Amino acid sequence: MKIIDLYMLWTLVKASLIAIFALSIPVVLISLNSQVQVFAIPAALLWQILIGTSTIIIFHTIPILASLAIIWVYARFWSEGIVVSLYMAGRSSLGVALPALAVALVCTLSGYAIAGFFKPFSESVIHDVMYKLRREIDLNLIKYGKFNYFDNGRTVIYIRKKLNDAMFEGVYLSKLKNYKGSERQYREHYYARYAIMSGSDDNRKLVLADGSMIDDSGKNKRYDFKYITTHSAGDQALTARSKIFYDELTTSGLMNAQEQAYGQVQSARLWLREAVKRLVMPLLSLTHTMFALGLLNLFGAMMGRGGSSNLVIAFVSTVMFAFHLPIVFMIEAISIRGLPLAALVLVLVALQAVLAVVLFAGAQNLRLQTMSYAVLSALANLFSVVRPRPSLVSEASYNP
Repeated sequence: MKIIDLYMLWTLVKASLIAIFALSIPVVLISLNSQVQVFAIPAALLWQILIGTSTIIIFHTIPILASLAIIWVYARFWSEGIVVSLYMAGRSSLGVALPALAVALVCTLSGYAIAGFFKPFSESVIHDVMYKLRREIDLNLIKYGKFNYFDNGRTVIYIRKKLNDAMFEGVYLSKLKNYKGSERQYREHYYARYAIMSGSDDNRKLVLADGSMIDDSGKNKRYDFKYITTHSAGDQALTARSKIFYDELTTSGLMNAQEQAYGQVQSARLWLREAVKRLVMPLLSLTHTMFALGLLNLFGAMMGRGGSSNLVIAFVSTVMFAFHLPIVFMIEAISIRGLPLAALVLVLVALQAVLAVVLFAGAQNLRLQTMSYAVLSALANLFSVVRPRPSLVSEASYNP
């Protein structure tokens, strides 16, 4: 491998890593904040949910962020004349694109590794944490002045005002319980003027003061103090779940669960969505990159040192997004529509791969280059930017 190839490879690796990790951080924070109040979660659970969410987000963002980084770097190589020099030295289109394809292949293999082990483990951690947060009463997550629901609505708590870290004013608590030896259920309602949180993390209690309760008989009983046992969401041992989701199974486990999943329509769709996601998402790193490089080869002769490079980057990125977003949305919608959408996803991925091969094969086609120049010129006129001009490379020297 020559020095120029090492330089290109190192530049691509740096840009891809920066894009993947730096741009994934805001997505992770937004995702966490939309699910739970991040800064109210106990530290014991925060690290678990942070690591788990980061792994899942990186799995989903590697294809698009790595491809965008490669587009930007290769556009810069064109502007700096590196790609033109390689073509003049006799390199083919595939030879020039080899460093980028190597990076894309590593991203693809990394995606499959994450999908096979790290993602299922992270999904399992997320399901455990979210199950515990939704089931246990954690006053760190309470929204004051609103009804807060835990354990799928079995427990409802309302706190009007927080006086300090351990004392609250105006408390209503409702708990759904079962009659002894029966599946019949009833609700207990507690009203209290004040509430005090006491106890340690593994045996925390909510002390209700100066209030009343309505039991299963419907009678209203007054009390001075009432102890309600609760648990800290920071416990080390997470509450066990009875339900296992397909996204937390390893790849071998997912394959073994196929027969059982196809016993019901909805479970079959959920299984199919996870299977297609694990197959397609990592592969997009390679197909996106091949497709983008094919477009850059087509527009490459117009990316001189003028203002057309940014227009080419924007155009190629937009076309790539036109493939990526429908694929991602359709993968998620497989749980609703099932097999037809799964087949359409595979067709779109195959179409992008075929177009990438066609673009590479037609990189030296003068007719395609003329058409691409016309498209770019029309876009330049539409957005009132500098009209693209071919770089100073003769037809004889530019022969990919």
